Amino acid sequence: MAKGNFTLDFCPSNLQNCPMHKVIAVALTTVLITGTFTTVASAAAPKAGAKCTKLNQTQSVDGSKFTCVKSGTKLVWKKTVVAATQSKPAFEFRSVCDFDPESPTEWYRTELFLSFITCTSFYKYVPYLLPDTKPADAITPTNELGNIEECKIQQPSGQFYPWRGFAKDSQMQNYYSIYASPRPKMIIQVIPVTWADLPYSGAPQKDYGHYFKFFEEWIKNSADNGADIQIRVPEKYYSLPKNLDSYKDIEKHGQPTPDRKVFWSDSVAATDPYINFSGTTLGILVVPPTTPISKFGGNPDGSGNSSEGYIPHILSVPPINLEVSHPNSQLSTPHMWMHEMSHAGLDIGDYYNSGIWGSVGSGQLDQLGWDKYIEGFMNDAQIRCAPADRTTTHWIVPSAAKGPYQKLVVVPLSQSKVLVVESMRSAGYNYKLPKNNQGALVYTVDVSKTAHGEGTDVYRPDNRPFEPRDGRKVDAPLKKGESITVSGVKISVINSGTFGDVIKIEKQ
Repeated sequence: MAKGNFTLDFCPSNLQNCPMHKVIAVALTTVLITGTFTTVASAAAPKAGAKCTKLNQTQSVDGSKFTCVKSGTKLVWKKTVVAATQSKPAFEFRSVCDFDPESPTEWYRTELFLSFITCTSFYKYVPYLLPDTKPADAITPTNELGNIEECKIQQPSGQFYPWRGFAKDSQMQNYYSIYASPRPKMIIQVIPVTWADLPYSGAPQKDYGHYFKFFEEWIKNSADNGADIQIRVPEKYYSLPKNLDSYKDIEKHGQPTPDRKVFWSDSVAATDPYINFSGTTLGILVVPPTTPISKFGGNPDGSGNSSEGYIPHILSVPPINLEVSHPNSQLSTPHMWMHEMSHAGLDIGDYYNSGIWGSVGSGQLDQLGWDKYIEGFMNDAQIRCAPADRTTTHWIVPSAAKGPYQKLVVVPLSQSKVLVVESMRSAGYNYKLPKNNQGALVYTVDVSKTAHGEGTDVYRPDNRPFEPRDGRKVDAPLKKGESITVSGVKISVINSGTFGDVIKIEKQ
């Protein structure tokens, strides 16, 4: 290819007035320019052993460093050092509601769309790696702590809502065995239905498979001592006997009604001939994405009788629609599915005094450790039961770390109330937690409080500069050197690091 000088004979901007040979000349010239520069750039790239012209000259190409050295009487390129590539800095979240630029591929479009409607929260799991080092502080031996049964406050007999304690009599134990959801061992049966007037030939797995995968992984990642989770997904949607508009009280999220019971009954009846409901712990009812989102909201109050037996609870979810913004869209985030699943099962209620903390408060972070404890995701060995009347010191591992570590300090305050300390870090499903809000979270759980939204309270130190206007308590965790007193018990953080937090409990 010639590399000599040449002249460009440009035409006016209106190519219709330009002679064809000049149009061709311009096109060929563009190719010549591109080809010439490509050839020159390629020729300039050094190769180990190739001739160079200036001693000690260096060049970096594709992460490798080349140096011009003398070899006998010749100057040649020598590949001397592989240049270290800088790792991309991790994205720093300033809010738990921030859009994640590194959202998983299957969630990216969903998170982006919903970020304009609601707090999108978490869409992935970020493992927390514990260091090999341990705190040097003197820790109170386990055999000097309280009896674990003193910390397992009893769910009052006959009180089925809200559920925040442990079943200790036969009636409540039987109820727990049927209704506990989520839990480490469970069978989720997907119930896909469509409408007589809106036939749909798509597949539930294709439409909602990423949600099912998310739930399966959440169960496995939350279960510190093993999980056994099955999610059964039929290949198609099954038609209901009536048109969409014939069903009442399904268009929005709300309290149970007799009319909605008709919908649940018809849904089980329509799918029962095709689905084996044996062993179902939780049913998740999905509808085609083509269902108008304004006509179908999510609700957690379903149940029904199948040929294989009773289905204790069914959760319906709104159609996934990334084109139309509607209040029902707020229930389309995976963490809101999880929030509603907590209502469909034992129903641990809503938390109005916990700010962003927990999945049933504002639904913006992962479940609190106490909730996972009563659901069976943690066992007794992971709890440090600290007496309220004497001084003890505890090392707790961040709750985001997967494994059978000691994760909670629990102080019994009465037969119905406990104080809980949990180590919070920006990892696990709380990866959006701003790093300056990491620390030891202090909260209480009181099973005697049954009013909606009451019973779980997060405590925020008085020395914080101001209470956020929305009361989210994002800055509630204690840092090293800080303390707070709750119900006559002083909680202090005497050491903190990637290993977790060292907590001192003493009576005031």
